[in-house]
Amino acid sequence: MKSARFILSAAVLLVLCAAMAMAQEKAASPEKLGKVDFPVSCNPDAQAQFNRAVAMLHSFWFPQAPKVFAEVIQTDPACAMAHWGIAISQRANPLVGPPDAATLKRGWESVAKAKELGAKTQREKDYIGAIELYYKDSDKLDHRTRVLAYEKAMEQLYLRYPDDMEAAVFYALALNEAADLADKTYARQLKAAQILEKVREKQPEHPGVLHYLIHSYDFPPLAARGLPTAQLYASVAPSAPHALHMPSHIFSMLGMWQNPSNRTAMLSALPRIMSMRWTSWFTHICRERRTAKQSGL
Repeated sequence: MKSARFILSAAVLLVLCAAMAMAQEKAASPEKLGKVDFPVSCNPDAQAQFNRAVAMLHSFWFPQAPKVFAEVIQTDPACAMAHWGIAISQRANPLVGPPDAATLKRGWESVAKAKELGAKTQREKDYIGAIELYYKDSDKLDHRTRVLAYEKAMEQLYLRYPDDMEAAVFYALALNEAADLADKTYARQLKAAQILEKVREKQPEHPGVLHYLIHSYDFPPLAARGLPTAQLYASVAPSAPHALHMPSHIFSMLGMWQNPSNRTAMLSALPRIMSMRWTSWFTHICRERRTAKQSGL
């Protein structure tokens, strides 16, 4: 028994050392988050910061994304869209369920600040109005009702501004947020993927496109479609921890457990794993493994 514990401890230590080495190597490298161009009515210095914050947001890098949006406000206090950024990035990962009350409060307060400053264009007003629906009346309306309202608002924004690639990407994310997991036709996920594939033709290194494509295909019948994206995402945005981990969703579902890319993806998740309850992590891994086996992989 003691021998088994020693072997397990040694194995964990070796893996942690490998993860630390990866983290140190990444820290020494120039930041690489993918390419985002989201023009807003802020000064040029703030615009560059805004694009960086949106790139972090698209890779679910929390709390870094809202911190950089806060830097935008310091650079340009009149930039209402920076408050939109703080509001939408408060959700961290909007695909894992409803935020807690404190998060909803922070998001609502950021929406209020954005509205108080006033958007300088109708397009920016529409973005702020859309995320407002996600937070509005959270004490009265259930989470799904608000998610569906946000999805509808983003659809309207997407249709109103056909040349706005960010509108398309955020609408695709909203479709994934609103997806009914009981729907085995995967209607919303496939619609999101169709939108994202079109954006990818114009912006092949957009982190949100790659990230949300993986989520759209993160189901056994669709997983093979996500393999090309899974093989690319980590190299496009290696500075974002979630971008390194996310490909493992597809690799694991396809049974590619020994693939070097999957090992790298799993190692990159270790800092987060160590901050979680071990039972939660093993539940997550076992679920993926069970799904893969059910699919004959």
